[in-house]
Amino acid sequence: MGKTVTVALCGVQPRIGTTTQALQMVAYLQMMGYTAAYVELGNQEYIYQMRKLYRDITVKDGVVFYDRLPLYSDIKSLGEIEPYDFLVKDYGAMNDPEFNQVSFMEQDIQVICGGVKPNEIFYMQDLLKKAEYRSAKFIFSFVPPDQKDGILSLMSQRAKDTFFANYNPDPFSYDSVMNKTYRVIMGNYMSGLVISGQKNKRKWFLHMPNPRNIRLNKKEIGAFVVACMMIIFWIGFQMIK
Repeated sequence: MGKTVTVALCGVQPRIGTTTQALQMVAYLQMMGYTAAYVELGNQEYIYQMRKLYRDITVKDGVVFYDRLPLYSDIKSLGEIEPYDFLVKDYGAMNDPEFNQVSFMEQDIQVICGGVKPNEIFYMQDLLKKAEYRSAKFIFSFVPPDQKDGILSLMSQRAKDTFFANYNPDPFSYDSVMNKTYRVIMGNYMSGLVISGQKNKRKWFLHMPNPRNIRLNKKEIGAFVVACMMIIFWIGFQMIK
């Protein structure tokens, strides 16, 4: 197996959508045919709490699975071998005294999640002045449509590295509108990934997520309906012949 690609996410503050984005990225990578897992490295105890709340959770060899997403409560649970193409690591909030900045910066891809409240946006601006975050990408959550241009203006030269997340109250319900955002963030790490000495072949039939957990936008729904009607028409035409 080739080198595991690591994606680090953190939030400028708690409850800013970091964990949701991390889980969504894992679902996206699985949908694209890669093996991926979520690793909790902050103090939010998300996996511990969800095991008390959610049904249909399974535990196998110390790994928590929910909706086919492998979830690790710490990096030690992985052992010495990392059997995944991607590891998406949730570092929690940057203002947590135990936030591991050094480890965060060592990962292949860094993503910082923010918001538009005064304390959130100005904290983000302070980060832009720090050279160590020059390679980071930024995802803003809970942004009204009429404020997006203003956020991009505030991000200045980093506007090209700035993205907006849709409202998604269920982190395990994948939002396909984010496909393009995640593809840009992953960059060449997806197309250049090598698995067992061969280029990754996307096994759609093995890695497609649960259809119940995919939310389509209006254009995608319209295209799907038209395709279904064309198939029905073709079948009917063949029967008449």
